Amino acid sequence: MTPSRFRIKLKLKRNSLFIKLLGGFFSVILLLLSFNLFSFAYFSENIQEEVIKYNKQNVGVTAERYENHIRIVQGTIARLYFNPKVVLLTELANSEQFEPVNLVVDEIRATIGNELLFLDNIVLQFAKNGFVLDKHGPGRTEETFARTYLSADYGPSYWTGQLGMTETIRLFPQSVFTDVPYNRSGAYIPVIMRNKINDALYIAVLLDAEKMFRSFHSSIDRRFYVLDDGGTTIYRSTDEPLPDGIIGELAEGDGFVKLDSSYYFYKKGPTGLTYVNAVSDANVAREASRLKVVLLAVLALAAAISVAISVFVSVGFNTPVRTIIDTIEHADPDSPLQSKIDEFNFIHDKIRTILRTNRDIHDDLHEKTAMLRQFGFLNKLKNIYSAADPLTEPNKPFYLVLFQLALTRQFHETLAVKPERASYLIKEYIAATMADRFGDTITLQAEKDEIMTLVFADKPASEVVRALEFVKSVFDRDKAYCFLTIAFHPELREPTGFTAAYETARSMVQQRMPSGETELVLAYDPPPVRIGFLPAQEREFAGRLQAGNAEAVLELVGRVLVQMEKKRSPAAHYVEFAKEATAKTMAALIAMNLDISGIFDGRTPYDDIQSCATVDDFVRFFETFLGEACRLVARKKEESHPVKRAVLDYLHRHYHEDISLETAADRLNMSAGYMSKLFKEQTGMNFSDYLNDLRMEKAKELLRDTDLKIQHIAEKVGYYNVNSFIRMFKKTIGVPPGEFRRMHRFGGEKEASEGDPGKPGSVP
Repeated sequence: MTPSRFRIKLKLKRNSLFIKLLGGFFSVILLLLSFNLFSFAYFSENIQEEVIKYNKQNVGVTAERYENHIRIVQGTIARLYFNPKVVLLTELANSEQFEPVNLVVDEIRATIGNELLFLDNIVLQFAKNGFVLDKHGPGRTEETFARTYLSADYGPSYWTGQLGMTETIRLFPQSVFTDVPYNRSGAYIPVIMRNKINDALYIAVLLDAEKMFRSFHSSIDRRFYVLDDGGTTIYRSTDEPLPDGIIGELAEGDGFVKLDSSYYFYKKGPTGLTYVNAVSDANVAREASRLKVVLLAVLALAAAISVAISVFVSVGFNTPVRTIIDTIEHADPDSPLQSKIDEFNFIHDKIRTILRTNRDIHDDLHEKTAMLRQFGFLNKLKNIYSAADPLTEPNKPFYLVLFQLALTRQFHETLAVKPERASYLIKEYIAATMADRFGDTITLQAEKDEIMTLVFADKPASEVVRALEFVKSVFDRDKAYCFLTIAFHPELREPTGFTAAYETARSMVQQRMPSGETELVLAYDPPPVRIGFLPAQEREFAGRLQAGNAEAVLELVGRVLVQMEKKRSPAAHYVEFAKEATAKTMAALIAMNLDISGIFDGRTPYDDIQSCATVDDFVRFFETFLGEACRLVARKKEESHPVKRAVLDYLHRHYHEDISLETAADRLNMSAGYMSKLFKEQTGMNFSDYLNDLRMEKAKELLRDTDLKIQHIAEKVGYYNVNSFIRMFKKTIGVPPGEFRRMHRFGGEKEASEGDPGKPGSVP
């Protein structure tokens, strides 16, 4: 019986724990649902009354908001009445009083700037001289309300006529006003306020009716009316007027009137204004229906939540039992059980302990078997000519993949990881990747920088290549720290061919190019001819090294590197050449009794060679190592004999003259033979060769830095026959003077010999 079928039977079985629990919960749910249905039937009868009550509350809230706002505006305007500047203007009514006029206008604008007051303008109408002040500044009544602030319902005579008003506050029906200076129009409710103490002035404000409606109105219907104490409509939110017959029905206080197909809910405020919300029958019915739907939705939601909780709790009891059974069926000790029932947890933990013990025994046997297989192949690897080992499973063909690991200098300088640890982690990653794709594999550490994988899979070689390309893509992301050379010959090998497969893979690894990236080698090619120092170059290298001439030594090494690059020599040849040059340099320094500890910098030169990944890395290695070695030699030679400095000083001051070994020796009061021998010992060069190189260095400077003719340059460096100078320059430098000038005068190469007294061209 499959596990899925077993679970289905467990769920549907009549006497199962799940069915019993679910049945009990459903019985409780039915009882509660019956009570809720009875409650719903009772409350649905009173929904109509609740909707009417709700709308009466809405009109009450709206009225309260409007009344509060009128009181706030009235208080704000009252402060203006008692402003000393307003009192002064009441007496003078003269726009020539600039200071009080400007101050009052500023206060009007500041008050209007409060958006919560919903004011569009404040107008101070003085009885004297028809003087007016508003947000635009001072003016006359006939100018302000005939040219600046226009309304079809409220002309200049209207505003002048209100000076005799006896009420302290009065609201007038809304009208459209056009603000000419601001080029805009709006519907505003004029409100006139006056102080009985000061009858020479009243203050009018224009309330923005639409903004007040949007902020204060609360109703399910948009129809809203504001009436004054005489029944005149001050404001209406729609074009539909209030029915004539409704006004007489509005009693004191609050209430509602039903007329035709609408309800009219009203509320009278302390200011004498009456606020009316009109709500159609359809809206009331829709609101009642909505409440019914809400009640039904709450009832359905409660039922659904109850069912969900029942199922959840039932599953909470049933799941541990199913989990324990699944754990036993699949022998999975890691299957989790999250139950709040202690007995279930205890049973499950005991079963997991038994299964885990069984799995540990099985894993231990499997691990030991794998270790024995690895030991068998390592035994064949280290004892390459031994007889076949039965531990290597001789009857299974395999693919052999060899990975050679290289860690860059940046790895050693920036990562706090030991190379052995890094090699182990990389081996484990390769083992996991190959095992995941091919199953039966063996990955072992053949050397500290060499990892070997054997793939026992009856699959085409192209799948192995795809897996290796994936490994390459992973390591390409971290090529600044490490890279691999992956050698794979796409041939399925028989067990007896293990030795040949390994030797072929090692030969293929040596074919990698100095690219600095992970390289996949899939074919064996015969190795190219190794390029290195020729015998004559070895002698020249030794002589230049003994002279401490870093530029000359690096130039010679550079020629070999260029030749290797042209011949596409593999990285192994670069490593061998670097080790050869390093060994010769170390031997020469030791022979000269020089302290070479200063050039190691915590790592041996051979460690740095192993970190070189590209041709540029090798160039930098030679520049650093050979440059430091030559500096040691030059410093030793400079300190070894006091006569050397005198000879070099003489040559650097008189190289432009016609001098020879004899004339120099005569000037320095020594024999020519002694000076020649001493000069050779101290510099590693003959007197004439040194003088010629010095002249050529000075000629190069003049060619780069001046516009002198070649004939004049020849004379300045001691050659009075220009043809002899040209021949010697081409022999030494490799190109004629004219071509050298074209190549180097715009930027020039920086001479490596600056400041080194042991080389031609340096300052003594």
